[in-house]
Amino acid sequence: MLEIGTYKFKNEVEYFEYVVEKYFRKIPPIPTNVYLNQSSASDYENRTKLASICHFPSIINTLARDENYHVRDAARKNEFWVLVGQLQDVLGFEKRERREFARQEVFRIIVVMLMFEDDLDVLREVLRNASVSTRMLTRYIEYLEKRSHGKRDELILSEARNILTEKKQRIVKVANLQKARKNINDQKNQELIVNILADVDHVMRKAVHNLLQDIDPVIFYHMVQAAITKSYQDDILSKFTVFTELIFVVSRRDDLRLIKVKEFKTNDPIDEELSGKNLKQYIIQLLTRQRLELLDRCQDDLTDFQNIQLLTTCISDSDAKIRKVAENIISLDDIFALVNDVSTPQNIFKSILTILSDHPDEQVQKRVSTTYLEESERLRNKLKELEQSITAYFDIIFNSVYLISI
Repeated sequence: MLEIGTYKFKNEVEYFEYVVEKYFRKIPPIPTNVYLNQSSASDYENRTKLASICHFPSIINTLARDENYHVRDAARKNEFWVLVGQLQDVLGFEKRERREFARQEVFRIIVVMLMFEDDLDVLREVLRNASVSTRMLTRYIEYLEKRSHGKRDELILSEARNILTEKKQRIVKVANLQKARKNINDQKNQELIVNILADVDHVMRKAVHNLLQDIDPVIFYHMVQAAITKSYQDDILSKFTVFTELIFVVSRRDDLRLIKVKEFKTNDPIDEELSGKNLKQYIIQLLTRQRLELLDRCQDDLTDFQNIQLLTTCISDSDAKIRKVAENIISLDDIFALVNDVSTPQNIFKSILTILSDHPDEQVQKRVSTTYLEESERLRNKLKELEQSITAYFDIIFNSVYLISI
């Protein structure tokens, strides 16, 4: 049972379907400012009545901030405001914070973002959230198909369909992960688990984190060695990601601190230079060294976009040493210059900016926002030029036909 004020729902899915059915993409017949500037709406008593019965989100949002207390109070008692509107403040945060909200499993916040988030990068995180079931996502797609309003919704619809496919694939991945967990001593199962740490799906990575949190230290160390010595990953960035994820898991395992490496019984190799430490320190330093080696390989070819993506990832890394090494290979200014180069593929452009949007420096985040805006402006200008070229082309054709007819 889900209770919100005086409203009750059997479960979260029923709540989702109810608010989406009533409020998703529901817009007034005329613009909100025009609607509220009509003579009948200028009287506060009429606005108060409107605030009580209206079902258009944009109007309720405006009335909920009306200068008159009675109007505000009525709007904030409106069903829309109680069920959805009061949580919309999350949409006012910076992009980085909104992306972080999108990764948390706070269901009602996720519903608000599904309904009203405009940024495609943030919405992609929302759609991937584990609290959005395949049933909910299917319903969301159905409503988008019925109520879409232009090119932007077409892009969202395409993204939602792709992520629905991902979620269906996730069900299969989770089933395979559960099978691997039951027989974790099997080498192939260990390989499967390690590979999932490089999965683009954060939910799958989190599932592996939980699995690795309490497995036997000997098996865990064997999997660390497997990640180092085997080429399970498709590329350098994936391998770096696996090492980073393993460090995160180790950082949460205090039980490894109690194990001295010299007394640790394993058939896997031990680096004698680091053997004086406890197992937690040892694995972190071992994986950090592996990450630095991958980072060092990047400087051999800075024309490879995969290397640039890895360097960008490292510049935003939590490890100060990793950041410093990366910045010595390529500066942030150079990365932004590359991103702004018109010859840089759009997928690389988006990938690098998505990575930099998580950078701890607010100035870097502002540069990311500025770059997005400049790119949007460039594309708009390019579209105008294309339209002008097409118009000129047809003018030539029509003039030629006219001359021939003469």
